[in-house]
Amino acid sequence: MMETVPAYTAAPLGPPPPAALPPSYQDAPQTQRRTSSSTVVLANPEAQFTTHSFEFVDAKNKPWGSLKVRSRANAPAKLPIFFDGDDIAGTLDIDLAKPEKIHSITVQDRSNSASSDTASSNAPFLLFEKVLWNSSMGKPRNVAEVGAGDESPVTGPFQGKLEGKYSWSYKFNLPSTVEVPVGRGDQKETHPLPPHFSESSVQAVCIYDISCSIRRGVMKMETSIKRQMGILPSRVPPPPSLLRQIAYQEQSPLCGPEIDPEGWETLEPVRFEGTLFNVQSFTMTCRLSLAKPLVYTRGSILPMRLTLASENKQALDLLGTSGAPQVALLRVIHAGRKAQTKTKMKTTRQSHSRVEGMAIAFPARESSPNEYTKWLDLELPLRPNLQPGFVFQDLVIKYNVVLLPFQTAGFVPSSKELLQTHPVDIVVKTSPSSPRAISYAPAGLKEPPKASYPGWEEIERFSVISGFG
Repeated sequence: MMETVPAYTAAPLGPPPPAALPPSYQDAPQTQRRTSSSTVVLANPEAQFTTHSFEFVDAKNKPWGSLKVRSRANAPAKLPIFFDGDDIAGTLDIDLAKPEKIHSITVQDRSNSASSDTASSNAPFLLFEKVLWNSSMGKPRNVAEVGAGDESPVTGPFQGKLEGKYSWSYKFNLPSTVEVPVGRGDQKETHPLPPHFSESSVQAVCIYDISCSIRRGVMKMETSIKRQMGILPSRVPPPPSLLRQIAYQEQSPLCGPEIDPEGWETLEPVRFEGTLFNVQSFTMTCRLSLAKPLVYTRGSILPMRLTLASENKQALDLLGTSGAPQVALLRVIHAGRKAQTKTKMKTTRQSHSRVEGMAIAFPARESSPNEYTKWLDLELPLRPNLQPGFVFQDLVIKYNVVLLPFQTAGFVPSSKELLQTHPVDIVVKTSPSSPRAISYAPAGLKEPPKASYPGWEEIERFSVISGFG
């Protein structure tokens, strides 16, 4: 379950004015919509695979063997990509130009996570190993004798040398969950299989690799290949509300929170003060609504609705322009032994934060209910290569939508503190049973520059996301 962060209010200024609560929406005329960037994917669709080949070479750099693996990557030269639940499958092929003593051939899939204070203590949380062949299994048939892929020996234990072409197949099934130890006892807990993660700015990793070892020669020297793999979670967002699905399917306007309360997570109203042109003070109430469910696919968009209310119409006009609202997607990483219990986000070697995107704001197509209220629609583009959020052992990656002080010429806020934060989750796959989100932003609008907030390290109200449905 997601842990909801209490809304942050800059300064409690008494009850909001009546204009803060807008009446029901008016019907808006249907206009042509643009599809979002959710068509950008980093892995092949279902049933399409790419074959990667990693070669063994001799002293003259001539290939004599190759480890092949099939993955969902969109090109052979890229990192092999798998979803949890996939099979990691392929072949080991060798081509021996002259007789050579081979003792054993082994393929291994290994996974490990570590941080700077646990690098030597975490055992692999996933380990598959298959002996493709050893001398006790008898002489294998080579490709010339029986065709590619035949692994059947024809004799008992084999002490001779191999020559020619040979091929062995392997297959490992990735689980959806893994058990990891908790504390110093025998207690274990089950976690979803975490995605791969490695960044130079963060002293924590979650690494998957596949390797093949061949023992050969009189001295049984081991020749090996090891390559990293990428693992992505297969979970998908729950379906949106029925009214939102209809809007996406028909490319019609979205229904707002009053008409479609099941489709929105409306946060508590926030009040703040400011000054216009250094002479006029005012108070404003804003209320942010996030599209539900609060699980979003990278490469798509995160829709929002912002309701502004103030008795100062000049302030409302100024802060209700497209460039004034500052809403960011903030990624927070905690690493180390206490990663899952940390709530402070102070930037250290083991805690790191980064703005991953800024929302685009534009006037809602619905007419404002009165002259003291203004509605803005917002869309936060989600980059197609965002790291999915997860919690696993010594590493926590979580996301928050952050409402910062408004920025526009002529306005000075009375406080520079954040107005509000709320946790969300980022996943990789879209639900096959739900329509893709579409963009309603007018053509030509660009994502604003990423916010630079000097107080990121002082934020203490971010929650640890323990999982989503």
